[in-house]
Amino acid sequence: ATKQTQASALIKWLQQRCGKVQQRNQASYLLRLAQHAEPELARQLREQLAWQVEAEFDADLERHILERLLSGELRIESLNRLMWQHQDIWPMPRRRAICHAWLTYYQQQQHEINEGKNEYSGAEWEALWKQAEDLPIPADEEGLGFCQQYGYVQYQAGQWEKAESIFQLGLRLCNKYENLYMEGNFHFLLAVLKHEQGHLDAAEARLVEIVIPQAKKIGNHRSIAVASGRLADILQTRWQFDAALKIREQEEIPVYEQLGEVRAKAVAIGKIADTLQARGQLDAALQVYEQQELPVYEQLDDALSKAMTIVKVAYILQARGQLDAALQMLNETLLVCEKIGAVPYKARTMMFIAFILRSRGQFNSALQMLNEALSIYEGIGNVSYKVQVMNIMADILQSSGKHNEALQMLNEALSIYEQLGIVHGKTV
Repeated sequence: ATKQTQASALIKWLQQRCGKVQQRNQASYLLRLAQHAEPELARQLREQLAWQVEAEFDADLERHILERLLSGELRIESLNRLMWQHQDIWPMPRRRAICHAWLTYYQQQQHEINEGKNEYSGAEWEALWKQAEDLPIPADEEGLGFCQQYGYVQYQAGQWEKAESIFQLGLRLCNKYENLYMEGNFHFLLAVLKHEQGHLDAAEARLVEIVIPQAKKIGNHRSIAVASGRLADILQTRWQFDAALKIREQEEIPVYEQLGEVRAKAVAIGKIADTLQARGQLDAALQVYEQQELPVYEQLDDALSKAMTIVKVAYILQARGQLDAALQMLNETLLVCEKIGAVPYKARTMMFIAFILRSRGQFNSALQMLNEALSIYEGIGNVSYKVQVMNIMADILQSSGKHNEALQMLNEALSIYEQLGIVHGKTV
């Protein structure tokens, strides 16, 4: 509480000193100041300032993109291509702001074409129309690209219910406009959602029965490789390691090599390292992470993917008992996630930090870290990871002798699993 008060006082002082200077400039100054502050005060400063900076930047970017679209300087086709090229590099707030501008542009254009008439009603669409930032998604063929982009942003932000509704709307548009390629994409994204929610059978069935056959029908080798990679993810979740490795080595990586997709190949190689790590082959996994995956992300300047790979390296160091080195890596990753606005990944990193703190017997610190992660998952509506955090918290409470609190936490987690129908929960 003392550190929060100090951080708030510093922010208030700078605001008074700078007067009408942009909030972003004030925040940037304090973020630099935080580099020289003691760790806890620095963390409080970053947490209070990060979203102020992002909020102002988002608003500026959204206005800029909308102006360029309305003036004709930027075409939707170009915007869509740029979004896909940078979807794994650009920070989440940046992509969300672009989607908001895109949606506003669509709405204004549609209003002019229809002279204000409401074209968003009718039994065919009524069950699927969802409000996205208080504006309906356009029901035309160009809306397919928006459904895919905006739904994917919502998925990565942990807004799974909204993402699913947008993907379902995209499927309906695919049926209306007979777009088999995009239909396969939406089925794939829905399979990804089911996998993340723990519905492995449903995810596998959609991949095997719909996505891969459709991709083969239109001869899209890349889509086959991507779907096969997700199938390997499911097999690995079930501990079917040999089958997962076979898919990676025979059906996924060769396609990316042939297409020259360096990043996609690096991701697949990283998944092989994940399998090696799950098998207990820590030296082999570490070698793959450090020598084959991380250099690619450094070359591509992909801060988020690099950070998440470092988390895996830290996990191996922790397993070897190198706790200080692992904790240092994770704290640095936490700062990266805060800087680029990757909220779900920030929470995930905090879970790993808590895991190390628990192994050290620092139960209160671990619970404090997990409580913060729990708040993040509750805020973004990511129920699956929320339950994972609750399971870890229950283990810590049990270890620290708080048996009644642990039992209460487990019962609550079990209740959530039953409500969602999740049968395969994953824990750190």
